[in-house]
Amino acid sequence: MIVLAILGGVIIVSLVFQTFAMWLSTRICRVPGVGISRAVIAVLLITAIGLGITVATWSLGANTLAMSIFTLALNIALQITLFRWLFRTGIGKATLVWLLMIGIGVSLALPGALILRAKVLESFIVSAGSMHPTIRGPHIQTTCPKCKFQFDAPLAVEWHDLRRAPVVCPQCHDLFDAKGRGASADRFMVYKLDKPKRWDIVAFRNPLNQRENYIKRLVGLPGETVEIANGEVVINGRPEPKPAGLDVKYLAASEIKSLPSSMRSLPARVTLGENEYYMLGDNTEASSDSRFWGTQGKARDGAIPGDLFIGVVRLTYWPPSRWRTF
Repeated sequence: MIVLAILGGVIIVSLVFQTFAMWLSTRICRVPGVGISRAVIAVLLITAIGLGITVATWSLGANTLAMSIFTLALNIALQITLFRWLFRTGIGKATLVWLLMIGIGVSLALPGALILRAKVLESFIVSAGSMHPTIRGPHIQTTCPKCKFQFDAPLAVEWHDLRRAPVVCPQCHDLFDAKGRGASADRFMVYKLDKPKRWDIVAFRNPLNQRENYIKRLVGLPGETVEIANGEVVINGRPEPKPAGLDVKYLAASEIKSLPSSMRSLPARVTLGENEYYMLGDNTEASSDSRFWGTQGKARDGAIPGDLFIGVVRLTYWPPSRWRTF
């Protein structure tokens, strides 16, 4: 898969740049006995340290500013300590080597990294539950008080008061305020060189507030008439077959009882214009999508223009149990 190939290439190039920056830094600081082989060992060890701290932080779901500062300081301290031991030098010279390595490495890698992020591949984390369970936002492990069904419920729903954490049971469809243990969101990669196709999961700028990014499933293409009926996406009067593994019964706005009447009365059928697309969330009872946007911001009858697209979701990589390619 092209995204995995790109990631593999990025990792290799990054390690090469870091090794060169490490070797050059020790030469500038006149640290004796440091060749390429020892520089490679140092780079591999500091990479392992940084990766271990990052994994531990993500596993704990600790995304606060204080925790970020603490983990950064811990990472730096451990790397400098490693340099002291590996190069048999004092703390002052070890710190200088670290600073030079960072400066040289950043000057070498930053331009390429910025271009890659802007034009090719970018990592995102979900902030809401509209694509649950395909891609999970922050969620809570809870039990329905009515039918006792245990499930992972999304915590963030775009139009709800998040302090109440209201969720819908997927088994009995009861609406209740969730209580349970919270868990962090999925992290995923968006590939920006693909042309989105029907049923792709697409990252795009919110048509009502372009400072926010959304992910939804693309279901309607330019020139098509789209409606939702009997759990299916109907294109030009015919139900569109879902891809294998997608077991979602999509609901029209009029079928969602938890919505105010003003939202349930929005148009159920939309004809898309040139460069317009229709987007739906897999968490059909709790997704702000083309069914509800109406004509606001850059949306027209819920359709969004293709110039808001960022790219196609191709990989979820964290947590490891959620690894999946699309």
